[in-house]
Amino acid sequence: MEPEIKIFPDPLPADFWHSLSRAVSNEPLILGTRTTPEALRQLYEQGLAMVMVESSRPIGFLAAWPVTDCFAEIGTAWVDPALRGQKLCIKMYHAFDQLPGLRDRIVFGITMNPRIVSSGLHIGLTCHDNWEDPIPWSLTCGPCDKFATDEDKRTCSHRNTTCWLRLFRT
Repeated sequence: MEPEIKIFPDPLPADFWHSLSRAVSNEPLILGTRTTPEALRQLYEQGLAMVMVESSRPIGFLAAWPVTDCFAEIGTAWVDPALRGQKLCIKMYHAFDQLPGLRDRIVFGITMNPRIVSSGLHIGLTCHDNWEDPIPWSLTCGPCDKFATDEDKRTCSHRNTTCWLRLFRT
């Protein structure tokens, strides 16, 4: 059976969110505060997330987290570990622009995961070396927890080497 992408208002049963939360919370690079069933369901209902299902089972999730009225950050990209390497993340990225909650927002992502960068580049995301425009520095490097001071962040050696800024849509 071909996986199906669900976008709100496609209905999903209440227990679905608990299954998805358990699966996503096992990923060490995804923030735990972003994996509760309530948080995942709310993003979906706000039109900021999509779910990939196979036989009513969650096998993928992609979300943008609102950071201001004008910006959203791609902050959760997950595919079932047993199904990785099948380009499922790329399929979700292709459908990402259909999310109604992204209208009138610049969508960006910051990642240290080269697989996510590769998937994004494959569907036309661009990597930017300017970490201050069009996205304010306070939204890109400002929240980083790798350094103690803002000055250290401004001279970060990780930018564009192991940490990438990706722009989805302006």
